[in-house]
Amino acid sequence: LWDQSSRHRVRERGTAAVELAIVAPLMLIMAFGFLEIGRMLFDYQAIGSGLRGAARFLGRVPISCDAQGANNGAVNDANHLTFAQNIAFTGKAAPTGPADRLVSYWDGSGLTVTIECVDNTYFFNCTPCAPPNTYPDTGRARPFYPRITVSAAVPFPLLTGLPLGIGAGVTLSAEHTEVN
Repeated sequence: LWDQSSRHRVRERGTAAVELAIVAPLMLIMAFGFLEIGRMLFDYQAIGSGLRGAARFLGRVPISCDAQGANNGAVNDANHLTFAQNIAFTGKAAPTGPADRLVSYWDGSGLTVTIECVDNTYFFNCTPCAPPNTYPDTGRARPFYPRITVSAAVPFPLLTGLPLGIGAGVTLSAEHTEVN
């Protein structure tokens, strides 16, 4: 009886090491994958927050809109456009340096601001309003209103170099639209 159990133990000596050799790489790949996805979601949220702040800022500054169409609107003060780009990139209207970046690896490229002039005649020609052809909100009594879209496409560097089933590189794309 003693001889049979000791032989059985001798055969099982390396099984734990073999199991670890099979399972450990899979567990490490999963751990690094979760780390990369977590970083990606955090950075995507930070980029989206900056774009939202920039669009909201531009939604409250004077913008000229004289004709319908994309890119027909213009910010009356060029500094306001610079402030909006800074807000999208750093979260601040006047950043103090590279440490202010919302996402450390983003250099600000891929950031676009579009001001589209949209036809407002539905609101401008308000026949049921008293008196006719006026709208109760004087801010809307204009033929065109600006629709501001701030967007960014930011290349995301994978720290581990693992493709994770999503290719060698990932681009985080986000946008936010506001009406002035």
